[in-house]
Amino acid sequence: MVNLRRHENFGESEPNRATNIQCPLIILVPLEDHYLGDSAWKNFVMAHRKELANEKPSSDLVSALSGHEDIATVIHSIVVDPEEWVKRSIPALDGLNAADCVKTPNGVKSLRECLMRFPV
Repeated sequence: MVNLRRHENFGESEPNRATNIQCPLIILVPLEDHYLGDSAWKNFVMAHRKELANEKPSSDLVSALSGHEDIATVIHSIVVDPEEWVKRSIPALDGLNAADCVKTPNGVKSLRECLMRFPV
């Protein structure tokens, strides 16, 4: 769960060994470090619940996500085949799938942040 960003000290650079050209430093930052917080997540979930109206995610989807009904609701709202998607390797999550992410607190944060970045 890594995201690329420029170094805070934008002027810093290091030479590219192949071309000997100065390049900005790029630091790998875990996606969970970008998590906007539980309040933003709750608002995001509420918006998707309203969008779904009376629809609810399947019990199989909730089970695959270890009981995280909130995450299942968002996935059900934005993904065409949610039961298949939770098993798929997601590049933005360092190749993990959603079902694996919910096994750790940092994985949950990364998954939430990833979902909040989905274009809708």
